[in-house]
Amino acid sequence: MLGRWKRRGGRGREGDRPDETDRPADRAGASGLPEWADFFGAPDHLARFEDLVREYFRAREVNVKVDDGWVEADDGVKFGLTNVGQVCAQAESDDWERIITEHFDGIRAQMDEHKRFREELTTYSAVRERFAARLWDRDRVPDTFVKILTIEAAPDLLAAIMVDSERSAGSIPIEAFESWGVDREEVMAQALDNVARMEREAKAVRLGDERTPEVYLIQGETMYGAALALMLERFPQTLSPHGTLVSTPVRNVAVAMPIRDAHSAEVLGGFIGMTLHMEQEGPGSVSKRVWWRRADDWLEIPYEATKKGELRITPPEEFKQMVLGLGE
Repeated sequence: MLGRWKRRGGRGREGDRPDETDRPADRAGASGLPEWADFFGAPDHLARFEDLVREYFRAREVNVKVDDGWVEADDGVKFGLTNVGQVCAQAESDDWERIITEHFDGIRAQMDEHKRFREELTTYSAVRERFAARLWDRDRVPDTFVKILTIEAAPDLLAAIMVDSERSAGSIPIEAFESWGVDREEVMAQALDNVARMEREAKAVRLGDERTPEVYLIQGETMYGAALALMLERFPQTLSPHGTLVSTPVRNVAVAMPIRDAHSAEVLGGFIGMTLHMEQEGPGSVSKRVWWRRADDWLEIPYEATKKGELRITPPEEFKQMVLGLGE
């Protein structure tokens, strides 16, 4: 069930609790904002957002530090700010306090339930029907991911295996997984089967019309919807003998473009641009990466977005040879 894939550089980190998809704020953009917070548009908007986050915890007598896209309590518990920040940035400023309150109240309730479900993890059969695969870009995972069960689904794309319930979802500690005596392939297969069931109403909807490139949006109803990218056989219109361009920009969406002819490959830049825009806007950003998928083989197509908004794409040699073959 796991795909075979080829890596082009890069190294990964793994960590603990997948409550947020967040990026580090280690660079400032042209707006003067850290990279993770570009969507706020102006430094004063970010400052107000961070003040409201501090006020939420202050009102509950919890000491926190807000910095670099994270809020960290004195006991070391950390929460990412990208998702809730993206939601606020797309809402009226008068709604920000309510959004922040609902967000962190929900996380606190999940943590309480998470403590209860840990007792169930002692038995594989008790939780297997609730497994689900939540996708993360390898460059974004918290350092503590080494403590939970993750599986590499594609180059630099990790699936955190979650135990899902109606009100919350929790990650699986490595020690619990190891006590079950099953392999990762079996767990991943079960998780994807469960996601397929959760997202059984999902459809691949073509964007535009016959005059535009054949791009499909596969949108789920849950935070696991991006994992539909790992089961494109459910959507045969997205498949081609020459492969499919695939991306997972946000947590409930997969994007696919089957390569039918040379023209399909020529619009690679447009596909990358759409992926990058969706990932930046969020909410629930996963990855800006783009892959070329052929059956179970995944190959990343590296690119760089310049400050001027230009794309520098460096397709792997195999992809270039395939495109040349289409033109013959």
